[in-house]
Amino acid sequence: MLDMDHFKANMHSKDYWRHMLLGSYDYKYLCMPTWPYCRSPENQRRTSPLFGLNDHLGLITALVMGFQHCLAMTAGLITPPILIGLYCEGPECSRQVTYIIQAALLVCAISTAIQVTGFRMGPFAWGSGILSVMGVSFTSVNIWENAISTMMGQGLTWAQAYGKMLGTTAFCAVTPFLISFLPFPILRRVFPPVVTSSTIMLIGINLCGTGFENWGGGAGCFYGGLCSGNGYVELPFGNAEYVGMGFFVFAMICVCEVFGSPFIRNGSVFLSLLVGYVFAVIVPSAQTGQSFVNQDIINASPSATFLWTTTFPLGVYAPAILPMIIVFLITSIECMGDTTATSEASGLETTGPILMTRIKGALLNDGLTSIFSSLAMSMPLTTFAQNNGVIALTNVGSRQAGWACAFWLLLLGIFAKFGGWVQSIPNCILGGMTTFLFANVISSGIKILLVAGPLRRRERFILTCGLSLGIGVTLVPSFPTNDLWPPYTDPNSAGSVFRASILAILESGFCLAAITTLILNLIIPQEIESDDSTATASNMKSMPSGLDKPFLDEEGNTPPQTPHASKKTVPPTVQIATANKEGLEMGAKP
Repeated sequence: MLDMDHFKANMHSKDYWRHMLLGSYDYKYLCMPTWPYCRSPENQRRTSPLFGLNDHLGLITALVMGFQHCLAMTAGLITPPILIGLYCEGPECSRQVTYIIQAALLVCAISTAIQVTGFRMGPFAWGSGILSVMGVSFTSVNIWENAISTMMGQGLTWAQAYGKMLGTTAFCAVTPFLISFLPFPILRRVFPPVVTSSTIMLIGINLCGTGFENWGGGAGCFYGGLCSGNGYVELPFGNAEYVGMGFFVFAMICVCEVFGSPFIRNGSVFLSLLVGYVFAVIVPSAQTGQSFVNQDIINASPSATFLWTTTFPLGVYAPAILPMIIVFLITSIECMGDTTATSEASGLETTGPILMTRIKGALLNDGLTSIFSSLAMSMPLTTFAQNNGVIALTNVGSRQAGWACAFWLLLLGIFAKFGGWVQSIPNCILGGMTTFLFANVISSGIKILLVAGPLRRRERFILTCGLSLGIGVTLVPSFPTNDLWPPYTDPNSAGSVFRASILAILESGFCLAAITTLILNLIIPQEIESDDSTATASNMKSMPSGLDKPFLDEEGNTPPQTPHASKKTVPPTVQIATANKEGLEMGAKP
């Protein structure tokens, strides 16, 4: 809080105003590009001093840091409503899709402000109270796409199908709300990393297919015909111009990561999307001479908007209830890992009751804000992890940056032309960006698995079963739905609804993998630790010469052994996994 006496005493001091506006952050570090192949110390990447949870940043510094977080999350935040909006048909689609993009920004701004502030209510909390932001969940996209496509096939309009999924989501969003009151050890036992990692990997694998379809020109022309959704350019799927446009964005992300300053690297995905869009505006199609961007969509968008300026008829789609409950179970586990990772990056406690309170507050916020988001006509929310990379790069964990991020999201949400601009992005440009984002989800699942430590036979078996079914259904989605369960005569009967619910799970690879790994984890007994030691010793005998030796220090000497260390050497891979296990106990998606 502002001390008025201190303010009156120093209001005429230049140093005071410099501190209030700029703080003490090293802007040279933030904005200096890097040449990674120069080995001189002054050109190597370095870090800035850590700004803690309640440290003062200064007004301008806070706005800059908040803008960093906004850039890092905006591309991922707007992608789910864009993908769902691709199914919209009719003259009202431009207005409706613009709204769901803007609504996503607005509800994320409000929920992020709550998450960062953190309200304490006795033993309970609402919000984590740390620099943890909220975004639209990727996990729900596949379920929403399948459900909306099915309902539209049954004769409903896109708006009616979208409204039914909003009501279904609001009903199922009580899941993280209830989970927040469960003891943490129970959650760790029921949802270990082997369950969550395989599920998250399959979510990314499924979404990568969507990204590649857009990269090639659009999902609607995948099996033939000309692709729309790329401005005035209509070419066959996989045309070299589409592929080249998407690859330009993908390559720009890589260039930003290699040579960019921390500021550029933090917003590499969104900035690359922006550069690709400018390239699409300037360079017309070589084959048709037309522009890849339709400016009429931007011109038709309103200048400003807010929540509930467009509404949809709420309802419930019963077959999607069970899949959406599974989705919220998955996002709840992700939330735990993300909150732990944010605490670690911010230099805060990563164990103990303080962390547990933050995790439970984040879970409660996930549930309540997802209900609010659905009632505000937007998709479900979850705790985002993209911003952990921003914290690690900038070394700023102050909540002031989180509030500033919410401010920027609010501005983007009110400025409705932004939604029109997003709709005008060519599918091929969008595909190049989203493919990278979705592959990042796969990396998140792998990270969770690696941080958990070495895989024993039990975990390998569970993982194999889950991936075999999940990947198989993802690659051949008609396998469980073609003739496995013939439809009933009455489509409105209880049996038909139950059949549709089960098939909705079976045709979603990550849902099938989640159920498979969850059941196997509960029924397969734990292995005895000595079995691992025997297996490790056996593996060491078959290792090539030299790989079974301990690590050496910088001078080439063997580091001293601790008194309780075993005389048996441990392979470096096991040492690395053990070191990871001693860090974060739960992984986070990037």
